[in-house]
Amino acid sequence: MQPTSPKIGGGYHAAHVENASSGAAICAERAAIAKAVSEGEMEFEVLAVVADVEEPVAPCGICRQNLIEFGDEIKVDHGKHPRGRRDRDGGGAIAAGVYGESFWD
Repeated sequence: MQPTSPKIGGGYHAAHVENASSGAAICAERAAIAKAVSEGEMEFEVLAVVADVEEPVAPCGICRQNLIEFGDEIKVDHGKHPRGRRDRDGGGAIAAGVYGESFWD
């Protein structure tokens, strides 16, 4: 997770924590958001999602909802680690099917 103006320099890294009850699992994206917010970050530029799989991976719906809470212009880089196919979703691409500020109007 790369903040727009990092308070401590660099980005925030996190890992997925699996759980037998899938609802209790903690996605790396949400862990990175929580880590960054706990350090005082509130504006983000890009989120990188990497996994040791052939095809690029993307944030789940819950993670996309968490991201959109911080703005719909956050870019998402998703790809295979370390040097596989990579894709980038531009700002707003994460917004499909999530509740944004307009939902509450």
